[in-house]
Amino acid sequence: MSELILRNDHYSRLKEKLRMHFNFLIKSAAAFDDGETDESMRMAVSMRVLLHDTRSSISLLTQLNAKDIFLTSTCGQIPTGAVMNSGSMFFYHIKMTPHGLRTMVKPCLNDGPPIPPYHLKAEEWWSQIVFVLSHGTDRRISRKDIVLVAANKDGGAHVDQSLTPQYESLQKLGGTRTFFQMNIDGEEKTFKFENIHQVLIRQMTYELLNSPALLALAVP
Repeated sequence: MSELILRNDHYSRLKEKLRMHFNFLIKSAAAFDDGETDESMRMAVSMRVLLHDTRSSISLLTQLNAKDIFLTSTCGQIPTGAVMNSGSMFFYHIKMTPHGLRTMVKPCLNDGPPIPPYHLKAEEWWSQIVFVLSHGTDRRISRKDIVLVAANKDGGAHVDQSLTPQYESLQKLGGTRTFFQMNIDGEEKTFKFENIHQVLIRQMTYELLNSPALLALAVP
């Protein structure tokens, strides 16, 4: 009887931690949408806690025996041989500001292209390719690739001396060596898109917060 109570108490604690990280994601998403884009690092840490398994660290979903639940994906199917593909998870956005033309990327959230959301098992969702770089050797990037670098190397839970080339490309080159060019007052100007990794993490958070099976699991 005492062992059963102990198991029940442990399960209740796991559910409480799931709700805690769910609330972290909600708060960080709201702050991100208000302009605090560095909140993507906090989102990455919560995703790592929820989904990532290693020999020394077991994910919250695995401990809840829920790694087979289905999560929402808004990523368009990317062909195996694709060259430079964003999976339609964000917009390239060009905006005129008091300081001149500004280029940025914005998460699609629920306003993206008409790709009906679909569902994947948690491990498939975690490993799904969501971006293909236009250059380099390892050009195909998964959710896990982005989130683990953000959490383990770029300041989420740890700062490392170096990042992966793929992550740096999303951060500094927008995943492509092709920049946006526009003729302004007779002068050709070049703009580049940066920090796509942050926007992809925000869109991943939108997917998790709109995953019915995960919502149901978080219910007390």
